Amino acid sequence: MLGKPEVRKAKGKDVFREVFLEGKCVLLSCLATFKTTSMALLFERSCREAGIGARIAPVPRKLSSSCGLACEFPCEERARAEALAAERRIEVAAMHDLEKI
Repeated sequence: MLGKPEVRKAKGKDVFREVFLEGKCVLLSCLATFKTTSMALLFERSCREAGIGARIAPVPRKLSSSCGLACEFPCEERARAEALAAERRIEVAAMHDLEKI
């Protein structure tokens, strides 16, 4: 069972939720993957302009071998990020929930 979520700040913005599980800190984030590098960069810039803490990250090989770049952002912003991508016609290949320990 996960503990109570806490928010960690990075550059003044909410980035990831921290949850303590059996004494370990688990960060919950989402990862958007793309077929092209330009879409990944456009998604990151659009998210940041909208106040969503996002950053470019390498795509884990187990997820995809597409363009090699993904964009990581807080899961609680997933609905906003998906709406933003649709509004700006950013082609997202897939969205994934990640747990980092």
